[in-house]
Amino acid sequence: MNLVFIMIDTFRADNLGCYGNEAVKTPNIDRLADESVVFTNCYAEGLPTIPVRRAVFTGKRTFPWVDWVPIRDMPWHVPGWQPLAQSDIVLTEILKSEGYRTGFISDTPHFFAPSMNFHRAFDSWQYIRGQGPDYKIPPPGERSYYKANVADRKYEEDYFAPRVFHEGIKWLEENQKHKKFYLYLDSFDTHEPWDPPTHYLAMYEKEAGLKEDSLNETEKREKRLRALYWGEVTMVDKWVGLLIDKIRDLGLLDNTLIVFMADHGTSLGEHGLWHKPPDSIYEHLIKMPLIMRFPGKEYSGTYVDAFVQDHDLLPTLLDILKIKRWAYLEEQVNGSDAFPLITRESEQIRNWIICGYEVYTCVRDYDWHYIISDQWEDPPVRFWRGRRLPRGEWLFNLNDDPECEKNVVDDYTDEARMMKDRLKNLLNEYGITDVPMNTYQKYPKKGFFALSSKKPRTL
Repeated sequence: MNLVFIMIDTFRADNLGCYGNEAVKTPNIDRLADESVVFTNCYAEGLPTIPVRRAVFTGKRTFPWVDWVPIRDMPWHVPGWQPLAQSDIVLTEILKSEGYRTGFISDTPHFFAPSMNFHRAFDSWQYIRGQGPDYKIPPPGERSYYKANVADRKYEEDYFAPRVFHEGIKWLEENQKHKKFYLYLDSFDTHEPWDPPTHYLAMYEKEAGLKEDSLNETEKREKRLRALYWGEVTMVDKWVGLLIDKIRDLGLLDNTLIVFMADHGTSLGEHGLWHKPPDSIYEHLIKMPLIMRFPGKEYSGTYVDAFVQDHDLLPTLLDILKIKRWAYLEEQVNGSDAFPLITRESEQIRNWIICGYEVYTCVRDYDWHYIISDQWEDPPVRFWRGRRLPRGEWLFNLNDDPECEKNVVDDYTDEARMMKDRLKNLLNEYGITDVPMNTYQKYPKKGFFALSSKKPRTL
């Protein structure tokens, strides 16, 4: 069985019809979902970009950040944001040992920063440059590397997501005759900056309310941001559809497992927050779309409501592909096999999820959403892009308050203690019994994740 794995950055689960969307146009991924297994409660275990990829590639948790070593080549320091370890066994290595030909195509710049090593073990890999500050030098007086990188694009095909999927289509055409193959595609869009071609923005100007005369400047800006984001979502959907059409046209659908997922979502004004600051560790950020289309549409129409997380992917895929786990892989993998949830042989593999992001941690079950910050001794005041981050504990009753707008931590002390104990139990598994981490000692003095209130330079 072949494997095509599609990872999209910053793609909210509620963009899709199978997750309750009624506004954003994603006909191709919705069509894929109709033929697939849909996981309705898939969550990250550590955020943002790189910790998720590490968990997917290795099947092990990244949070708590006990092995975090800041990388000097990185312009920012984020707990869990580090290369694959030399000792890590990755999915690609296992598949190669089983005779798979492997390909890796991405425009996600963090993969290819010095020493990151995520392309290791792939037979072929392609870095589509331009999303990061490693391509063109801005002209004098211009500070934005991104503007310099995209200055010469003219057509939709010149945008980053289309280029990623175009190369994926080309790879499939060239490698279709291999007995087994694994293609990993990773699109940095729908990551900000949100700048889709204008015809995608036009689709959402009315829905976003951009034509209303009564709007003030702040309202106009926020509505435009939403419209730009939705436009980028629809552009990505189109190219996902073209890739799947190619798989179908090549006659590969009956022998290919297609996995579609995202690393995380984003904030679009909820709780007054935009993008992904660490204190936005709510469902719209930590929940992932996860869709699996089996050959011959087997299990299509199955919805898995049980909790799963990103580090469950590796053991799950090995089970689906009928690949025996290496004996010494057991020491690395702490994710759980979710395939029995699909076959209905099991109802649960965990009763709650725990997700860490920088100095914030979330514990979530079906009834409660708990957030805690500052698990450190005497932490300094923290800032994110110049905004002071709040400290404390938050508890939300998901039955009464699914949008997590009313903090009831003082009213439900037993429930808050239960959620905190779950976190403590996880920390204890890593030998953390007192102060979890001296994370602040590793922080830079400036940048997005800084101890200073000075706003970072705009890139």
